[in-house]
Amino acid sequence: MRNDEYRTNLATIGKEIDSDFRLEGLLEKLLNQGRTALHSYTHAGTMQLGRRFSGTDLTPNYSAGSLIEVIQVSTSSAFMVNNLVTKYLGFEEEWSENSELYIQWGRAKQKTA
Repeated sequence: MRNDEYRTNLATIGKEIDSDFRLEGLLEKLLNQGRTALHSYTHAGTMQLGRRFSGTDLTPNYSAGSLIEVIQVSTSSAFMVNNLVTKYLGFEEEWSENSELYIQWGRAKQKTA
């Protein structure tokens, strides 16, 4: 990463992270669902621009589903960061509890979808 040579294979990284953190496919599913949007926001920007207009009016244009998705992705991100930090710092009990809570949250979210 220091030499800017690291490349992520988005087709496989979700499965690899799920395996390392015992997430039972949750991240793989998240990345597969959001890959097109992530690319557009990061590279072309067309999805970003589309959210800035309603017809010809310059105004925020977000559906309720889009807002819910942002909240869900943000929550997943917070869990993942906490998972990495607790594991790195050697807080095994906290890491294990965070992992279990994330799995439970993911299962509950899937039932309501």
